[in-house]
Amino acid sequence: MTNPAKTNPFLETCLGPQGKLASIIPEYEFRQYQTAMAQDILLTLESPGSMLLAEAGTGTGKSLAYLIPIAATKRRSIVSTGTKNLQEQLINKDIPLLNKIIDAPIVSVLLKGRSNYLCQRRLNWFSQNPEFNTVSEKKQWSKLIQWADSTDTGDRSELSFLHDNSNLWNNMNSRREECFGNHCKYFRDCFLMRLKIRAQKADLIIVNHHLYFADTIFARVKNFSTLPDADTVIFDEAHLLEDTASQFLGVHLSHQQLLDFAKMIRRWKPDRTELQGSVWSLDKVLTGLEEGAGLFFSSMPSGEGRFELSEVMNQQTEKMGGVLFERIEVLERELAADKSVPEEFVFEWRSLCKELKDSLLLFLDRSEPGMAWWGEHSRSGNALHAVPVDISEEFSQIIKVGDRSIILTSATLTANNTFDYIIKRLGISDCHAKIYPSEFKYHTQGILYLPRHLPDPNHSEFYPECAKEICEIVKASSGRAFILTTSYAGLNKLKNLLFDSLPFNLLVQGDMPKNSLTDLFKKDIHSVLLATISFWQGVDIPGESLSAVIIDKLPFASPGDPVIKARLQYLRDNGINPFREYQIPSAIMMLKQGLGRLIRSRNDKGLVAIMDHRILVKNYGNRFLHSIPDFYRTSDIKDVTVFFRNTADQYSGHSQALSEP
Repeated sequence: MTNPAKTNPFLETCLGPQGKLASIIPEYEFRQYQTAMAQDILLTLESPGSMLLAEAGTGTGKSLAYLIPIAATKRRSIVSTGTKNLQEQLINKDIPLLNKIIDAPIVSVLLKGRSNYLCQRRLNWFSQNPEFNTVSEKKQWSKLIQWADSTDTGDRSELSFLHDNSNLWNNMNSRREECFGNHCKYFRDCFLMRLKIRAQKADLIIVNHHLYFADTIFARVKNFSTLPDADTVIFDEAHLLEDTASQFLGVHLSHQQLLDFAKMIRRWKPDRTELQGSVWSLDKVLTGLEEGAGLFFSSMPSGEGRFELSEVMNQQTEKMGGVLFERIEVLERELAADKSVPEEFVFEWRSLCKELKDSLLLFLDRSEPGMAWWGEHSRSGNALHAVPVDISEEFSQIIKVGDRSIILTSATLTANNTFDYIIKRLGISDCHAKIYPSEFKYHTQGILYLPRHLPDPNHSEFYPECAKEICEIVKASSGRAFILTTSYAGLNKLKNLLFDSLPFNLLVQGDMPKNSLTDLFKKDIHSVLLATISFWQGVDIPGESLSAVIIDKLPFASPGDPVIKARLQYLRDNGINPFREYQIPSAIMMLKQGLGRLIRSRNDKGLVAIMDHRILVKNYGNRFLHSIPDFYRTSDIKDVTVFFRNTADQYSGHSQALSEP
């Protein structure tokens, strides 16, 4: 697709060895694959309706590789990311850097999900009858009121004193089901509407995948969109698209959702001026709804994690579901009969009643084909979920809007060096696809340790022996290690086995918030961080704080998980080998994400250790080995010690040869 001899002059001016970036970045290093990727993206942007899949190896500089073509074409663009970290990098680092080297700076705006913004109407309702769960919430309330009077954005990120799951904030943030649009008396001053106006005037809109799909699907149902029209959509961290899109193409119903609905209607009561008598008829109806929800959801098992609906939907549960359905219908009728309820409220709330009834019937019937059904426990009660097992057809329709140019990019879009897996899962057709290799010298910067002697991962002695091996590795690396597990069960086993065995501080996921853990890990140079799936991607720790990444098992998704189980059965029913066509490629992509935590710059050096000997002894192991960076490979623990000794001594001239692989 790219002809390096004919690189666009604008790209050469920005990215070339003597270009503008080189003039403002000390020790700038020209990256040929970054320029090649930028050239291909520019050609895609100049071809309306075209699509490019771009796997950009770690260190390619993919953000600037798409931002500079956006600036060159002056096409309004949406960039959708998978993580908050990348959003912050784009807004705080990459876009300001871009604007330093172009003549006409691009105007950008960051749009977050609506729950991140203050709703002034909900704030007003809450302030008339505030309810606090704790003393600290009451103290926070006065600070929040002061902030609400002075903020220009209404963005909760300005409130450092609120924790992530603040009940106080949940009483006044913006919610789709409580938004009355231009019927709201606060519409002119609405923070979301102001932001939408800014976005309409911006050249570049930054969102995350959740907001993009929530907005796109909401627009299909309600014919209303927060996101402006755009000529180009770039999905960065595109390996996350299937799971995100599945969530928004599915159906969800929770105990808390029903309680919040009743609470929402009750909040309106203090504003009523036409209440006749001392009894509000809706009180009794809402109480009935709350009781019905409690009976239905409490008939399911308690505990933690996911459970299959087919195992718990018994006669009693279905009976309680029928009771709940009737009580939603009673509420729907009562809302229509109560003439003092404003018309716009009636329409919106009765629409919500219909959505709740439709969702409940779907879960009680479960005859909808091609769906995965499961329940989930949470601190606020049980929740029910249903998602499509194959989103390929619907996804391809969602992303093809008019003549938009579409870019899907990530460090991990291929398995066994082909795009077949992602193309099939997302239903992509008529696209260009290209790999832009990392320019890191993995063979000299890192070592891959693959012990052959450990027990099979399913053997009872695997984790005790694995822990011994980890101790040897971590002693050689002087701490500075990520231990990544594929399950919480594995995390807990290693935590118990390693806690008293390591001569370094052991930081464990769950003991404190994720950001706090990574900050402490960076500060405590010789610490060890033990974590599971959420640390496999989106964590960037260059330098000596991270010198070893240790992975317990090949990251095959659990076949017992209800969603995975349904996907595997769907493939079998369609004559497709699920292990070969789904489980292996998805595990390869996850492994590549985990390995990507290690080498983050040209100066980084480090070790990757995979404790699972199946990568060496199983036929499919070669597919993993052909997909990951070409680290120097060994199965000799002595090489690990030599590697870290050489790394420590590299500037003193003392080094020792590694054994042959």
